[in-house]
Amino acid sequence: MNLAMNELLHPHSRGCILCDIIQNRENTPFQELMTGYRSNDQIILRSEFSMLIVDVAPIARAHCLIIPLKHRTSLASLTDKELQDVIATKNKIVSLITENLRTSVVVFEHGETEGCLAQHGCSIHHAHLHIAEWRTAYLGIPHITKANLIPLTNGLNSLTNCPTISNSSGYIYFEAKEIGAWCSSASGLAPQVLRRTFLDLEWTEYHEAWNWSDQIVMSEAFDTQRRVQDNLLILKRLLI
Repeated sequence: MNLAMNELLHPHSRGCILCDIIQNRENTPFQELMTGYRSNDQIILRSEFSMLIVDVAPIARAHCLIIPLKHRTSLASLTDKELQDVIATKNKIVSLITENLRTSVVVFEHGETEGCLAQHGCSIHHAHLHIAEWRTAYLGIPHITKANLIPLTNGLNSLTNCPTISNSSGYIYFEAKEIGAWCSSASGLAPQVLRRTFLDLEWTEYHEAWNWSDQIVMSEAFDTQRRVQDNLLILKRLLI
Protein backbone atom coordinates (compact mmCIF):
# COMPACT_ATOMS: atom_id res chain seq x y z
CA MET A 1 0.00 0.00 0.00
CA ASN A 2 1.49 3.39 -0.97
CA LEU A 3 1.45 6.43 1.34
CA ALA A 4 -1.43 8.13 -0.46
CA MET A 5 -3.64 5.06 -0.11
CA ASN A 6 -2.59 4.60 3.52
CA GLU A 7 -3.61 8.19 4.28
CA LEU A 8 -6.95 7.69 2.56
CA LEU A 9 -7.76 4.50 4.45
CA HIS A 10 -6.11 5.30 7.80
CA PRO A 11 -5.70 9.06 8.35
CA HIS A 12 -6.68 8.50 11.97
CA SER A 13 -7.52 4.92 12.77
CA ARG A 14 -10.50 4.11 14.99
CA GLY A 15 -9.49 1.76 17.78
CA CYS A 16 -5.91 3.09 17.78
CA ILE A 17 -5.05 4.40 21.24
CA LEU A 18 -2.51 6.87 19.85
CA CYS A 19 -4.95 8.24 17.27
CA ASP A 20 -7.41 8.64 20.16
CA ILE A 21 -4.88 10.89 21.93
CA ILE A 22 -4.19 12.90 18.77
CA GLN A 23 -7.93 13.37 18.19
CA ASN A 24 -8.54 14.17 21.89
CA ARG A 25 -11.02 11.33 22.26
CA GLU A 26 -12.14 10.21 25.70
CA ASN A 27 -11.39 7.06 27.72
CA THR A 28 -7.74 6.71 26.73
CA PRO A 29 -5.45 4.50 28.87
CA PHE A 30 -3.97 7.73 30.29
CA GLN A 31 -7.38 8.90 31.48
CA GLU A 32 -8.23 5.48 32.89
CA LEU A 33 -5.03 5.54 34.94
CA MET A 34 -4.90 9.23 35.85
CA THR A 35 -8.22 10.07 37.48
CA GLY A 36 -9.23 13.69 36.95
CA TYR A 37 -6.96 14.25 33.97
CA ARG A 38 -8.11 15.03 30.45
CA SER A 39 -6.90 13.16 27.38
CA ASN A 40 -4.78 16.07 26.14
CA ASP A 41 -3.02 16.40 29.53
CA GLN A 42 -0.79 13.57 28.28
CA ILE A 43 0.62 15.84 25.56
CA ILE A 44 3.96 17.51 26.23
CA LEU A 45 4.74 19.08 22.86
CA ARG A 46 3.16 19.28 19.41
CA SER A 47 4.95 20.02 16.14
CA GLU A 48 3.82 20.15 12.52
CA PHE A 49 3.93 16.39 11.92
CA SER A 50 4.31 14.78 15.36
CA MET A 51 3.48 14.92 19.03
CA LEU A 52 5.40 14.22 22.24
CA ILE A 53 3.43 12.45 24.99
CA VAL A 54 4.26 10.94 28.36
CA ASP A 55 4.32 7.12 28.54
CA VAL A 56 1.55 5.62 30.70
CA ALA A 57 3.72 2.73 31.89
CA PRO A 58 7.12 4.40 32.36
CA ILE A 59 10.23 2.25 32.56
CA ALA A 60 12.45 5.15 33.66
CA ARG A 61 12.57 8.86 34.37
CA ALA A 62 11.46 11.15 31.55
CA HIS A 63 9.96 8.24 29.57
CA CYS A 64 8.04 9.73 26.68
CA LEU A 65 6.92 8.89 23.13
CA ILE A 66 7.12 10.76 19.85
CA ILE A 67 4.17 9.81 17.63
CA PRO A 68 3.38 10.94 14.05
CA LEU A 69 0.10 12.80 13.75
CA LYS A 70 -0.96 10.63 10.81
CA HIS A 71 -1.52 6.93 11.38
CA ARG A 72 1.68 5.18 10.30
CA THR A 73 2.77 1.70 11.37
CA SER A 74 6.44 2.58 11.78
CA LEU A 75 8.98 5.36 11.49
CA ALA A 76 10.31 3.56 8.40
CA SER A 77 7.01 4.38 6.64
CA LEU A 78 7.13 8.14 7.31
CA THR A 79 7.58 10.70 4.57
CA ASP A 80 10.89 12.56 4.67
CA LYS A 81 9.24 15.69 6.12
CA GLU A 82 7.56 13.62 8.84
CA LEU A 83 10.78 11.79 9.68
CA GLN A 84 12.83 15.00 9.89
CA ASP A 85 10.18 16.47 12.18
CA VAL A 86 10.44 13.42 14.48
CA ILE A 87 14.24 13.57 14.43
CA ALA A 88 14.23 17.27 15.34
CA THR A 89 11.96 16.63 18.32
CA LYS A 90 14.02 13.61 19.34
CA ASN A 91 17.27 15.56 19.25
CA LYS A 92 15.75 18.40 21.26
CA ILE A 93 14.32 16.16 24.01
CA VAL A 94 17.40 13.92 24.27
CA SER A 95 19.60 17.00 24.63
CA LEU A 96 17.36 18.51 27.32
CA ILE A 97 17.21 15.27 29.32
CA THR A 98 20.96 14.65 29.04
CA GLU A 99 21.96 18.17 30.04
CA ASN A 100 19.41 18.83 32.77
CA LEU A 101 19.09 15.41 34.38
CA ARG A 102 22.78 14.60 33.80
CA THR A 103 22.03 11.10 32.58
CA SER A 104 22.29 8.89 29.52
CA VAL A 105 19.27 8.44 27.27
CA VAL A 106 18.06 5.55 25.12
CA VAL A 107 15.83 5.96 22.07
CA PHE A 108 14.02 2.93 20.63
CA GLU A 109 11.24 1.71 18.38
CA HIS A 110 9.63 -1.66 17.62
CA GLY A 111 8.29 -0.90 14.17
CA GLU A 112 6.00 -2.75 11.79
CA THR A 113 6.33 -3.04 8.05
CA GLU A 114 3.51 -3.25 5.56
CA GLY A 115 3.32 -7.03 5.32
CA CYS A 116 4.33 -7.95 8.86
CA LEU A 117 2.20 -10.12 11.08
CA ALA A 118 1.29 -9.08 14.62
CA GLN A 119 3.81 -11.47 16.20
CA HIS A 120 6.67 -9.68 14.46
CA GLY A 121 5.64 -6.18 15.44
CA CYS A 122 4.68 -4.10 18.42
CA SER A 123 1.35 -4.42 20.22
CA ILE A 124 0.48 -0.84 19.23
CA HIS A 125 0.04 -0.47 15.47
CA HIS A 126 0.87 3.24 15.32
CA ALA A 127 4.49 4.35 15.05
CA HIS A 128 5.96 5.60 18.31
CA LEU A 129 9.53 6.37 19.30
CA HIS A 130 10.46 5.82 22.95
CA ILE A 131 12.83 8.18 24.77
CA ALA A 132 13.89 7.38 28.34
CA GLU A 133 16.69 7.64 30.86
CA TRP A 134 19.23 4.80 30.57
CA ARG A 135 21.50 4.76 33.60
CA THR A 136 23.36 1.58 32.59
CA ALA A 137 24.44 2.78 29.14
CA TYR A 138 28.03 2.12 30.15
CA LEU A 139 27.30 -1.61 29.78
CA GLY A 140 27.34 -1.13 26.00
CA ILE A 141 25.23 -2.74 23.27
CA PRO A 142 22.51 -4.90 24.90
CA HIS A 143 22.27 -8.57 24.00
CA ILE A 144 18.90 -9.35 22.42
CA THR A 145 18.37 -13.05 21.70
CA LYS A 146 17.62 -13.80 18.02
CA ALA A 147 18.40 -10.21 16.98
CA ASN A 148 20.87 -9.72 14.12
CA LEU A 149 21.96 -6.20 14.99
CA ILE A 150 23.20 -3.95 12.19
CA PRO A 151 24.86 -0.57 12.93
CA LEU A 152 23.23 2.47 11.31
CA THR A 153 25.74 5.25 10.71
CA ASN A 154 23.11 7.95 10.25
CA GLY A 155 20.62 6.76 12.85
CA LEU A 156 16.96 7.17 11.92
CA ASN A 157 17.94 8.65 8.56
CA SER A 158 19.38 5.22 7.64
CA LEU A 159 16.37 3.24 8.80
CA THR A 160 14.68 2.67 5.44
CA ASN A 161 17.96 1.35 4.01
CA CYS A 162 18.62 -1.14 6.81
CA PRO A 163 19.24 -4.53 5.09
CA THR A 164 17.55 -6.52 7.87
CA ILE A 165 14.18 -4.82 7.34
CA SER A 166 11.87 -6.66 4.97
CA ASN A 167 8.22 -6.32 4.11
CA SER A 168 7.37 -9.57 5.90
CA SER A 169 8.73 -8.69 9.33
CA GLY A 170 8.81 -5.81 11.72
CA TYR A 171 12.06 -4.39 13.04
CA ILE A 172 13.67 -3.09 16.20
CA TYR A 173 15.71 0.09 16.37
CA PHE A 174 17.61 1.68 19.24
CA GLU A 175 20.22 4.34 19.75
CA ALA A 176 22.19 6.05 22.50
CA LYS A 177 25.16 8.41 22.47
CA GLU A 178 27.35 5.74 24.08
CA ILE A 179 26.62 2.93 21.59
CA GLY A 180 25.40 4.55 18.37
CA ALA A 181 22.33 3.37 16.42
CA TRP A 182 21.36 -0.26 15.70
CA CYS A 183 18.61 -2.09 13.83
CA SER A 184 17.45 -5.68 13.42
CA SER A 185 14.59 -7.65 11.91
CA ALA A 186 11.97 -8.39 14.54
CA SER A 187 11.29 -11.86 13.15
CA GLY A 188 11.18 -14.28 16.08
CA LEU A 189 11.20 -11.49 18.67
CA ALA A 190 8.40 -10.96 21.16
CA PRO A 191 6.29 -7.78 21.18
CA GLN A 192 7.73 -5.10 23.47
CA VAL A 193 11.10 -6.85 23.51
CA LEU A 194 12.99 -3.54 23.68
CA ARG A 195 10.92 -2.19 26.56
CA ARG A 196 11.66 -5.38 28.45
CA THR A 197 15.35 -5.45 27.49
CA PHE A 198 16.17 -1.95 28.68
CA LEU A 199 14.14 -2.34 31.85
CA ASP A 200 15.91 -5.61 32.68
CA LEU A 201 19.24 -3.81 32.30
CA GLU A 202 18.13 -1.11 34.72
CA TRP A 203 16.17 -3.26 37.22
CA THR A 204 14.74 -0.24 39.02
CA GLU A 205 11.60 0.42 41.01
CA TYR A 206 9.79 0.76 37.66
CA HIS A 207 10.05 -2.95 36.93
CA GLU A 208 6.51 -4.08 37.67
CA ALA A 209 5.08 -1.51 35.22
CA TRP A 210 7.03 -2.62 32.16
CA ASN A 211 4.00 -3.42 30.00
CA TRP A 212 1.45 -0.69 29.30
CA SER A 213 -1.21 -3.28 28.39
CA ASP A 214 -0.93 -5.28 31.61
CA GLN A 215 -3.85 -5.02 33.96
CA ILE A 216 -2.59 -2.69 36.69
CA VAL A 217 -3.63 -4.01 40.08
CA MET A 218 -4.68 -1.53 42.75
CA SER A 219 -1.55 -2.08 44.82
CA GLU A 220 0.56 -0.89 41.87
CA ALA A 221 -1.74 1.76 40.40
CA PHE A 222 -0.69 4.47 42.83
CA ASP A 223 3.01 3.94 42.10
CA THR A 224 2.35 4.09 38.34
CA GLN A 225 0.27 7.25 38.74
CA ARG A 226 3.05 8.88 40.75
CA ARG A 227 5.68 8.00 38.13
CA VAL A 228 3.55 9.34 35.29
CA GLN A 229 2.92 12.56 37.25
CA ASP A 230 6.64 12.90 38.00
CA ASN A 231 7.52 12.44 34.33
CA LEU A 232 4.90 14.98 33.25
CA LEU A 233 6.48 17.53 35.60
CA ILE A 234 10.04 16.66 34.52
CA LEU A 235 9.29 16.94 30.81
CA LYS A 236 7.23 20.11 31.05
CA ARG A 237 9.87 21.81 33.16
CA LEU A 238 12.54 20.90 30.63
CA LEU A 239 10.57 22.75 27.94
CA ILE A 240 9.97 25.93 29.95
